[in-house]
Amino acid sequence: MGTLLCSAKPFLSVGIGMSTMRAWHTIVTVLAVSAMPGGVTVIRAEVGEVLWVQGDDTIKRVDPASQFRDTVLQWPDVNDPLAVAVDSLTGRVYWAQAFSNRIISADPTGADTQMLAEWPTVDNAVAIAVDSVGGKIYWAQSVFFDDQILRADLDGQNVESLVGWPDVDGPIAIALDVAGGKIYWAQSLDDKIKQANLDGTFVSVVAQWPEVDAAVALAFDSTTQRVFWAQQSLQNDEIRAVDLLGSPPQIVVGWPNVDVPVALAVSTDGADLYWAQASFNADQIRRSDASGLNVTTVMAWPEVASPRALALTEPSGCSAPALASLGPRYFSTEVAAGAEPVALRVEGDPNSSNAYCVAGYVQADGSLGVSPVFAPAASWGTVSVFGDNVIPEARYVVRAECGSEVASVFSSPRATTTWRRSDTDNNLAIDFVDISRAVSGFLGEYGTGDPPLTVEMVDLAPTDTASCSVDAIVNFRDISLVVRAFLLDPNPCLSICP
Repeated sequence: MGTLLCSAKPFLSVGIGMSTMRAWHTIVTVLAVSAMPGGVTVIRAEVGEVLWVQGDDTIKRVDPASQFRDTVLQWPDVNDPLAVAVDSLTGRVYWAQAFSNRIISADPTGADTQMLAEWPTVDNAVAIAVDSVGGKIYWAQSVFFDDQILRADLDGQNVESLVGWPDVDGPIAIALDVAGGKIYWAQSLDDKIKQANLDGTFVSVVAQWPEVDAAVALAFDSTTQRVFWAQQSLQNDEIRAVDLLGSPPQIVVGWPNVDVPVALAVSTDGADLYWAQASFNADQIRRSDASGLNVTTVMAWPEVASPRALALTEPSGCSAPALASLGPRYFSTEVAAGAEPVALRVEGDPNSSNAYCVAGYVQADGSLGVSPVFAPAASWGTVSVFGDNVIPEARYVVRAECGSEVASVFSSPRATTTWRRSDTDNNLAIDFVDISRAVSGFLGEYGTGDPPLTVEMVDLAPTDTASCSVDAIVNFRDISLVVRAFLLDPNPCLSICP
């Protein structure tokens, strides 16, 4: 077993390094279309992941290639979200929420939440977009006789009002053409698609009624110079498009393939459309070719429930692993199916005071070591991760590293937090039930209780009292650690960083 890397400095300087930054957006993998049970389809990976906000105050995501999905953020961090966008360079997530009139951001794992702007600067923001290159966030807000499009730096500073009423009248969606220096927006009150320069000058109409009829979402494809919009028309729900060369608008996808659309996005290479639809008990994330052909379902109800907006991340060609916390001293990681050899990079969250210095790789036995272990995805399966530096109440960030030590690319990050010290049922309380569960583990009574008992829940320390690792054996020392926690005695293995 290798020695785990540990430093007194935050992990961004010792863990992620230049190798991660150079590799995040360099490889694109193409997967064949294939059906999965339940009507869900695995599709080509022209996007990294699809994120969407829901009416239940959550931000969710799915990797269309692997179908791994998780919840990025939830209430109270997210409260009545209406719009979402992603910084293509950093993966940082931005969202607007109606209840508190705020624009907030978080890192790709859902940590480092920052409030960027609030009322009165933000007043009923209905759409947002990010210019990663220019370092700006744009938003549209719909306020009676004070409709505006605004922008600010990505940290919320230097707010500017770009276009106001009456040039903006009932905005419902926005999209950016950064290379072309344009911003586009859809208006609900007069059924128009408009454009302006990124500084708000030279407003003009791109399309209008009857071609535009109750538009609710907007996207721009830089490869074909087309503006797409989704509309909830009294005639038919549709996705339409118009190029900027004067050709008439066209129907790209129509009903019943589009049913109550609420959000729309186009992949970076212009090959695919993604949309969210909020049809009663049939909420879905769907996709099609840019021509409207090969319509498939990416994710469906109940995983998708009352979607409101969606965004796409940049493809890396490496699918993120699935994570789950198994106990105070273990978490699991599952590698997505694929042909690339994969290693698993583990780092302590820089905001996790007791594990920020952790940086290493999962070894074949699940322990953490210095050197990456590259193996086919099928060889990894689901791995229980443990070691001296997997400690209670610590947040760990894991990335898949696809390729080899010579040339590799990292997936987007996933994070999980280990259970509280000696809390063997993860109910945030240390009591006689936890002591009883530790005794049951000593007696080998696994599968009993709620949740069903596993060794990872009660293996808290090794037989060797000089070590802070675990050994997959439950004995009197593990039981004594639960008793000590119940009595509020200190635990020597609660922090491993200086």
